[in-house]
Amino acid sequence: CNVIALTGDVVDGDPETIKSAIEPLQQLDNVPKLFVSGNHEHIHREVEHVVHVLSKLGISSLANEHVRLGHGGQVVLAGVYDKSAPHLTPHLVPNMAEAMEGTTPGEDVIVLLAHQPNHFTSASAHGVDLQLAGHTHAGQMLPFTLGAWLTNEKFAGYYPSPRIRGGSSASSVATTTTTNGAASEAATAVYVSAGTHWYGPPIRFTTHHHEITDITLRRASEESS
Repeated sequence: CNVIALTGDVVDGDPETIKSAIEPLQQLDNVPKLFVSGNHEHIHREVEHVVHVLSKLGISSLANEHVRLGHGGQVVLAGVYDKSAPHLTPHLVPNMAEAMEGTTPGEDVIVLLAHQPNHFTSASAHGVDLQLAGHTHAGQMLPFTLGAWLTNEKFAGYYPSPRIRGGSSASSVATTTTTNGAASEAATAVYVSAGTHWYGPPIRFTTHHHEITDITLRRASEESS
C-alpha cells in the first residue's frame, strides 16, 4: 500500500496562491494522500482554508485522528495538529490521545504524521512506531542551523528505534513516561525531512538538501534475514 504524506508547512500564506503548485498531486490516482498542519499554516490562521483547498485536490487532513490502511487495516496513519497551535489557533490544538484512540500499540503498526520533531516524547508515550516530521529545514543556513539544533528533539534524517537491530545508538534512546504513568524506554523511530523548499532567503548551506523521501516499511523478520 502506497501513501503520500505531507507533514505540514505546505503553504505560507493564502493557499489559493499556490494552488497550481499543489494541483499536480491530483495526477497520482489511487494513492491515499494525507496532510497534517505545520506551524506556518497556524501562523497565518489558514488551517481550515488549507484543509478545504487540499480536500478539493483529493488530499485528506488528519486532525487528531487516524486512518487504517493495508490488508486487515493493521497499518495505522495518525496525525495531529502542530505544537504551535495552542498559541496561534487555540481551537485547533494537538491531541495525541484523541489521534490514537482505538489503536492497539504492539499489534498495530502506528505511523504518526506530526510536523515538529518535538512531538516525539508524546508519540513515544502513546506507542507510536514511526514519526514522520519536518519543520527544521535541516538548519537551512546559519544562524538558523544553531536554533534548529538547539530547539528540536531531533534535527534531521533518520533516528532508529532501539527495538530495531542496529538502532541502539544513544541518539535514539530516551526515557519517557507512558500514559499509565510507567517509565519506559522510548521505542519510536523518527524521520525528520529537510523538506522541499526554504524559509526566507532562497539559500541552503546544509548537508541535507531539498528532499522528497521514499520510506519503505518492512517486517522485523525481513530485517533480520
